[in-house]
Amino acid sequence: MSLLLKPISYQKRFLSWFLMIVLLVVLIIHQLPARWVNRIVADQTFCQVHLKDISGTIWQGSASLGIAQLVPGSTTCSRSKTITERFNWDLKCSLSDWSCFLRVEHLAFEKPLIISWADGRWKLANNILKISAHLLENLGSPWNTIKPVGQLTASWSDLELGQGGLGSLRIVMHEMSSPMSPVVPLGSYEIMMNMAMLDQWDLKTLMGPLVLAGQGKIHNRQLSFVGQAFALNQNTESLASLLSLIGVQQGDIYRLQF
Repeated sequence: MSLLLKPISYQKRFLSWFLMIVLLVVLIIHQLPARWVNRIVADQTFCQVHLKDISGTIWQGSASLGIAQLVPGSTTCSRSKTITERFNWDLKCSLSDWSCFLRVEHLAFEKPLIISWADGRWKLANNILKISAHLLENLGSPWNTIKPVGQLTASWSDLELGQGGLGSLRIVMHEMSSPMSPVVPLGSYEIMMNMAMLDQWDLKTLMGPLVLAGQGKIHNRQLSFVGQAFALNQNTESLASLLSLIGVQQGDIYRLQF
């Protein structure tokens, strides 16, 4: 007795291979290592921000944040330094409506950070972030010179990023001081940014003997700042050394440019 097998049609064979390839791609994507996220973050920040000690996948993982500085006259960065405790993330994406939803948990946030992408726009849910001012030293000059001490609080409404963005960001630097000055505190300061004018932000003094004011800009993902600083009359002599470190004197005012 001989057994006859019905031949498999070309269409069925193609469909079988196609389903196997799709399944393989889905499995690979599902298991993509978290270090891929670091490549994206580093590329988008010109190698200045890194994820350190990464574990997990791009969908669910944890890491610490690292900061590096651009080497002068080069497109490369120095070795990054870890500046935060570990944070966790959970990423979900949907092909049905081409959207993604990212949830980040860290002690510095008042509640989990929620970032979403849909209809071609990035959105950031309202939140509050509190960090120590000494972390600013990792941003380079002038922060690594004055070595700020104090508390930073960043708060924002629901934000939409990009052209015609919506919402606002407020950063308050509370009772700042510096080992470079005997005056404590130097003052409290506020930075305001409107998402509709994402390329510009304003700095003003809320209180204190060291008065700072000016405007910053973001161009080609690079920050710049132009402003002025001066000491209230009774503190002019005490703050002279610090002022000379951060600006160029023009009369009673020090011009700031970073």
